[in-house]
Amino acid sequence: MGKAGTGDGGRLRVGQIGAEGRAVTLTPDEAGRAALAERLGVDAILALRCAFHLRRPGNGTRVLADGALEATLVQRDVRTLAPFTARVSEVFQLRFMPEAALPPVLDIEDPVDDVGYVDETIDLHEAMAEQLALTLDPYPRDEQGGSV
Repeated sequence: MGKAGTGDGGRLRVGQIGAEGRAVTLTPDEAGRAALAERLGVDAILALRCAFHLRRPGNGTRVLADGALEATLVQRDVRTLAPFTARVSEVFQLRFMPEAALPPVLDIEDPVDDVGYVDETIDLHEAMAEQLALTLDPYPRDEQGGSV
């Protein structure tokens, strides 16, 4: 799994995020993209990049993340089952906190998603995978006629 800014597959200890924040960019290698494509049920992920800017207000246990994800992938048209290339781009915000501190009820008005962590370690690779999953159209259609 290719990455910049972490040394352990996208895992980052909360204490490694200083007052000035920390930038981390994940760019999975071919094997990592293939495993993620299988997990998400798409034919292939040709390119994937996810950049995070992390900050820890007051050096507490909560970490705020501004993220940007870009991917090129091969999906199947829901009508014809023909493969086609799709591009997704998404900007998002996350709030990491200890699992024990997660609110018991989801606040649908809050634009920032809460993500739990354990052992003071944030899994940015999992956050990237979840954000990509959220961007995928559950009924993909090749509106451009660009079959692979």
